[in-house]
Amino acid sequence: MIKRRYFNAIISTFISLLIVLFSFLNSYFPPFYFLLIITIIYLANKPKFIFSIKNIVTFYYFLWFTLPVMFATRYEEYTFNKEEMVLAYIYLSITYIVIFFTVSFFESRHSQEITFENISLSRLKKLMNFFMFLSILFFIFYIQTSGGVSYWLQNLDRAFLTREGSGIYYLPFVFFLTLYSFLFGIYVKIRDKQWHLLFLFILLLLLSPFLGSKSKVLMILFLAFLPFLLFKKVKFLNTLGLIVGFLFFFVLGNYFRNTSWMTFGDLLPYMLNYFDTYHALVIGIRDIQPGLMQTTFLPFNKFSSIIGFSGQYYDMSAWLTSIYYPEADKIRATVQWPIEMDLYLNYYFFLGLPIIMMIFIWVTIIFNKSLQFNIGYVFIYGYIFFYTLSHLRGGILLWTDFYIFPYLIFSYFTLKFIENKNKKIKLYFK
Repeated sequence: MIKRRYFNAIISTFISLLIVLFSFLNSYFPPFYFLLIITIIYLANKPKFIFSIKNIVTFYYFLWFTLPVMFATRYEEYTFNKEEMVLAYIYLSITYIVIFFTVSFFESRHSQEITFENISLSRLKKLMNFFMFLSILFFIFYIQTSGGVSYWLQNLDRAFLTREGSGIYYLPFVFFLTLYSFLFGIYVKIRDKQWHLLFLFILLLLLSPFLGSKSKVLMILFLAFLPFLLFKKVKFLNTLGLIVGFLFFFVLGNYFRNTSWMTFGDLLPYMLNYFDTYHALVIGIRDIQPGLMQTTFLPFNKFSSIIGFSGQYYDMSAWLTSIYYPEADKIRATVQWPIEMDLYLNYYFFLGLPIIMMIFIWVTIIFNKSLQFNIGYVFIYGYIFFYTLSHLRGGILLWTDFYIFPYLIFSYFTLKFIENKNKKIKLYFK
């Protein structure tokens, strides 16, 4: 007999594809239909754990492509009956269905309330302090090479975009800060001093203009809380608390990055219009024909620049930004195009779906291993959990992959330093 979760996956996929077919035949695909598809797929295949990859994928598609498209002023004139608008939601629906169907078949539902990990507390403290020292050191170099303290204080909302030449210090600063935060969370968990996380929260809030990306700040904070949250199950209060926490940090991050002009009255309109990815996908489909390998190798322009060869653009979104938003391109800002645009330009969309399946099979395997609370796998999965957003909003292959994945490998082996086979510390998860 077929397992219930497989049956749910098949039936919900069938119903969702019927909605897609109905929309295609009627040349009308409003955001409500897409919201309906997400709801059907999610409720029929609801994950057991809050930090299942299903949740971040659903969160992304919901937040970027449903409510903002319904209520943001930039979409007021959208009729959702033009070919490019219909195709955009068809592509979004198919990608979401493929990801959810794949993860549903491979994700572990193993429940573990108590786990044991061999951790040397003295080694953990030494490594944590070492990472903090390195983070501070590279932060000082980063600030000095990107204009100095006075320049940052006078241009807090623009300095990050004009930091060219300081990347060699920025990346180690972020990487070591991320590892420090992760170990700090484990240390706080072991010592049962959760209130110490407030210190980290305030620190990251103050550092948010220097970190630049809101998602990066949230990821670092998330990794610190991961030892407390990894085994949390999907329940109303747990989920609501995380959503409220995310929105609170997202609002504050937007405000602090735009203090030179933004008032609290500007926050809601600004945030709704911030989600422009559907618009970007629509105009891309409207103006460009689907093809094969049109932008696939752009990330290698960044990689080849290290050995003296350079291309003008390093990814699909940067190239498209130069076409549609030249003013943003001049100040090195990038409008993000979703992974569906990558599939459309480089694989005629449908030929790329097996690649999407393989990627999420791998991500699901990492998640399954993290449930055993192997420290290295927990860190890798926690990082990938958020980094998945970058790929969903950027493409299959990003130039940042060339240093992110070596960093994850380095982190995995570095974290083995805190293992102590002669000592066990109990970590309780409720």
